[in-house]
Amino acid sequence: MNNNDVRIALLDMNNNHPNQGMRNIKELSKAFQEQSNDSVSVEIFDVRYKNEMPDVADFDIFISSGGPGNPHREGYEWEQKYADFLDQIWKHNLQNNQKKYTFLICHSFQLAVIHFGIANVCKRKSYSFGVMPIHKSDEGKKEYLFKNLPDPFYGVDSRAYQCIEPNQEKIDELGM
Repeated sequence: MNNNDVRIALLDMNNNHPNQGMRNIKELSKAFQEQSNDSVSVEIFDVRYKNEMPDVADFDIFISSGGPGNPHREGYEWEQKYADFLDQIWKHNLQNNQKKYTFLICHSFQLAVIHFGIANVCKRKSYSFGVMPIHKSDEGKKEYLFKNLPDPFYGVDSRAYQCIEPNQEKIDELGM
């Protein structure tokens, strides 16, 4: 591996359910791979259905999809493996200058919020679905990854669960 290698792990959290979001993630990853001047490798892990999990040491970027179901633990083996995965990335980033990057989408983000105890994740009174405008915060306007996105940009909202009541004390304690 050289400095221009980019290793991406795609974590499919859909539990063997067909999902447009995962298809889009695969298509965008392939386009990035084809258009990049760097050597880009992409590997897919079926976390919930096949109990597959990437080795944190083997990848630079982790994109973890949304998925159906309850984000609270239900006793599956993959749940502890995913929690350990989050802890490994957290520990790596605390101890190394070369960071590992994660993009946690919907269900994956809810799992991380529960794991780190940074907000209340609860079932919504009604299912949310639609294309929604997303307005950049002041911090978002400074974020390198968002620089080419219009304000507002749009995203699909498809949720039975929500993250509310952030625990600011815990967020501050973790330095998030």
